[in-house]
Amino acid sequence: MKNPCYFRNQYHATPNDTPPRSLVLCTEADAMMAFATWDERYKVELENYEDIGDEGEIWFGRSAENRAIRYLLDAGLRKDSRIIDLGCGNGSLLRHLRRLKFTCLTGVDYCEDAVRLARSIAEREEAATDMLPINFHVVDLLKENALTDRYDIVMDKGTWDAMSLSSEKKTRLCHYRNCVLHITNINGLFIIFSCNFTKEELKEQFECKGLIFETEIASANSLTFGGKSGVTSTGAVFRRIV
Repeated sequence: MKNPCYFRNQYHATPNDTPPRSLVLCTEADAMMAFATWDERYKVELENYEDIGDEGEIWFGRSAENRAIRYLLDAGLRKDSRIIDLGCGNGSLLRHLRRLKFTCLTGVDYCEDAVRLARSIAEREEAATDMLPINFHVVDLLKENALTDRYDIVMDKGTWDAMSLSSEKKTRLCHYRNCVLHITNINGLFIIFSCNFTKEELKEQFECKGLIFETEIASANSLTFGGKSGVTSTGAVFRRIV
């Protein structure tokens, strides 16, 4: 599924500035339309996988996924660290981590067909390589106590972006931030990638008692428009504290 976000990070246009279409992934209206048909899109991706083995698209592409994985490897995490991907889609990130010998992996998504797709691809890989299973579950992250287990690493690659496109953004942020706080172990990390928000905006949204900003995961690629440079996605790391 194409990334339903637009080129905004680090670049703030004036009312008279209109980036060329080549720099725009899609408008907010396009994004809302995409979310309205999310279940249908994953149903198609699941059917395509069952018919021809097409695993579907990687949310935010390989670049953001590779940035996240490089950060985790550089951090020197234990291979048995408990890692959860919030809004896992087809499970690509978790399968990549499993191939790197991480053993305690969980993916959740509110879309049942996304979870079916992720589980199907992972199980086929397990059968061929004798790898440990990845746990996948259907979860609505905005429900109270949607998750009860705790994790060392909590990943978000576009999930908050999707949730934030709502007239109830403030309420959703409160619920989602509380969920992150509840499931992240003390001294654990919340790693988020966004194409809608800058580093400063993510800090404003997620820094709170119990969660502090630690670092930005730099992007190797940038775009330029109107004499200003920006990136297609911002990566930010927050640490859970007492």
